[in-house]
Amino acid sequence: MTYAQNETFAILDKFLLMQAKTGGGGGKSQEEVIEETSKQILSKVPQPIDIVDLMERHPVLYEESMNTVLQQEVILYNTLISLIHRSLNDLLKALKGLVVMSDALERMSTSVFNNSVPDMWANKAYPSLKPLGSWVADLLQRLDFINLWNKNGIPNVFWISGFFFPQAFITGACRTTPGSPASPSTLSASTTE
Repeated sequence: MTYAQNETFAILDKFLLMQAKTGGGGGKSQEEVIEETSKQILSKVPQPIDIVDLMERHPVLYEESMNTVLQQEVILYNTLISLIHRSLNDLLKALKGLVVMSDALERMSTSVFNNSVPDMWANKAYPSLKPLGSWVADLLQRLDFINLWNKNGIPNVFWISGFFFPQAFITGACRTTPGSPASPSTLSASTTE
């Protein structure tokens, strides 16, 4: 099964590489599409979360291990957000000829044009198979979850798949209330459709 999926993805990637790179008949050129998409992503993805403010609001305490989980999540998301902003700004400069288009930026531009998550982002991100547009929308939802937690305190309900590292959340939940329903022996999860 995995072999067949990998073969399918490889064939689809080859088809994407064969598509026209220049506009014709009034359509947008590849560079115009890349520039427009890059600017849209930059306008949507917020700046990194202020970690100093977060650490003051949610200090690491023995009694509250969920603060540690929040801080770790913010550090991971900030790394990703910073990379997105830096790489997109570099790509826009390269498209204008202000900096050299490196191999990494060339691969990134191809990914943006093909609506796939650039490898340099995927290597620093949570696992996802979504196309670029859906991936950015998902990232924004994840950041909203983290920002609400930062602003309003520990939520009553957690979006486990919204965590960068859900294992840390499970560990934090078990450590916060030993012997209670969140203890390792009684921790359970349910799903809804």
